[in-house]
Amino acid sequence: MGWFMTVVAGMTAFYMFRLYYVIFWGQSYYELDPENRRKPQEVPFVMWGPLVFLAIISCLCGLIPFGHFVSA
Repeated sequence: MGWFMTVVAGMTAFYMFRLYYVIFWGQSYYELDPENRRKPQEVPFVMWGPLVFLAIISCLCGLIPFGHFVSA
């Protein structure tokens, strides 16, 4: 099991480094193909609605007193 976890940690480090490299140091697709540039636009409710719902629920859950669970 220890070897498996080591391999999984190595794979995670590899793809996170790859993600970092592509985002900050990779070639920009925006500059490579100027013909297919699109203007930014507002995303539909289907994308931002669930995020707003989860944010509201998270804020409301923060108001629940739970000090008696973490103190002696």
